[in-house]
Order: sequence, then C-alpha cells, then structure tokens
Amino acid sequence: MSEHCGVIGIHSLEKKNIVPMLLEGLKALQHRGQESWGIAVPSHQPYKRMGIVSLIDEEETLREIVGLSGNVGVGHVRYTTTSKSVLENAHPLEIGKSNRFYVCHNGTLDRELLIYRLKKEESSQNRSMTDTELLGLSLHHNLEKGLNWAEAFETLNPDLNGSFSIIILTDKGELVAARDDRGFRPLCLGWHEETGSYIIASESCALDHLGARLIRDVQPGEVLKVDENGLEEQQFSTLNRHAHCAFEYTYFAHPSSYMEGVSVYRVRKNIGIQLAEKYPIDGDVVPSRDSTLP
Repeated sequence: MSEHCGVIGIHSLEKKNIVPMLLEGLKALQHRGQESWGIAVPSHQPYKRMGIVSLIDEEETLREIVGLSGNVGVGHVRYTTTSKSVLENAHPLEIGKSNRFYVCHNGTLDRELLIYRLKKEESSQNRSMTDTELLGLSLHHNLEKGLNWAEAFETLNPDLNGSFSIIILTDKGELVAARDDRGFRPLCLGWHEETGSYIIASESCALDHLGARLIRDVQPGEVLKVDENGLEEQQFSTLNRHAHCAFEYTYFAHPSSYMEGVSVYRVRKNIGIQLAEKYPIDGDVVPSRDSTLP
C-alpha cells in the first residue's frame, strides 16, 4: 500500500488566495498518505511537515505560513515509496533552476529506466534520487529543449514504466497535471464556483470537502494545464487498454469518492453482496477496517 499518496492542485482564475483550500483539500485526502505533507505556491519555498495534516497546531502553522499566499498552488500527502520517510523527501519537490517547477507525485516508476535515459542525455543525476526526482529532471530536460508539456511527456513516455498521477506548479504560475496512459492511479478535475478555481485532485472526496463540483476524471495519457487564460487539455498518449488499481475501489479510496463515474461505496457494497452469495456463512457481520482512518 506504500505506493499510494494524495495530490491536489488549485488555480483561482479570480486571483483568490487558495492556501486555506489547499490545507483543507489535503485533510480530505489524508487517508492516502500519513507520513508527511507539503504545499507550494509561487515565489515561496515549499512548506513541508512530517505527520498528519489534521493533527497540526493550526495557530502555529498559520503564524509560520503568514505571507504564504497565492491564487495557484499544489499539495501532497505521502506514503513512502522508493526512499526514506524524511522531510527532505516530502513533496512538493523543487526541480531545476531555470524553468523551475515543483512536483507532487502519486505512483511508482522504474528508476533504472529514468537513470539510463538521463545518462544518455548527459544530464546530472545520481542513483540515490527518488523516482519523482528522476521524472522531474527528465521533464525539465525536455522543457529546456523547447518542448511544451504535452511534448515533454510524449517524448519521455516510453521510459515511464509504472504509474503516475502528477501535479506540477511552475514558476510562471501554471498548474500542470498528467496521468499515465494506463490510468493506474486516480486523478480528477473539478470547479469551485465561489473562487473561480479549477481543482485537480486524486479523489473527488476532496472536491466535495471544498464545495467544488466534479467535472470529470483526468483521462489516461492526458495533460492538463491551467493558467490565467483558463484550462488547456492535450493528449500525450492513447492506449486502448487501461489498468486501474483494484485496491482503490476495494480498500484505499474514500467511500464517498467517484472514480471513472463509479461510486466507490457502491462497488464495495456490491462486492460484499457477491461474496455473501458465493461464500454463505452462519453469521451476520464481517468486520472490516476503514482505510480512511489514520
């Protein structure tokens, strides 16, 4: 279950401060990652902490992040994947100096393929880097060559063996999101009317918590970019066969979420009905731990 994390990105076209919304959105995604969390907005270093968002000292946090505001930002709650659970590895991760961006990642990628690619391109890297850092550096290398985001993902895609739902904040104030072409990890797009904000999040439960409307799932192999001009949608890869993670429906996702138009709660209830029919027992209740609890 360590491959699961939660990501969220918000861009207010009406220039509203979205930092409080980021914090609330991460609380709604807390079940996806309980080891560390962080947020990033333009012109500030990312704010990161170990532990659970909902258990922070809110007064202390508000004092620490005074002045940390912006109309666009990204956030992440983490379970450890390919590296140690330390603050240094908490997301968002800073990538590059020129064309700098901050990345939040849910998934697991083949590090060896990405290391080999960077070596061929004579780009700086080391074997201790996480899969997220290697992905970010590879994307950055493509951007430095003049490619746009869709082209950067398309060029890199043959070496992206694994899964990713990724949200990026650029120094230009752009919000970028992409999902692997198998659609293994969830990612959805929503709209918050009160602040005129596009919200991209791992699960629709975060949209519900913020009072936002679910528009649709981010499609497998799709890149979304939100800037002051609005939403731009592009496809970097198209596959006929998808491979969704079964654990999302059966265990990990919040029961109130909808994925691919399907209610997670309804899936679990139907599975229980089928299990009861296939394996009848002399009993009334089968206990199960709620995966959304810390």
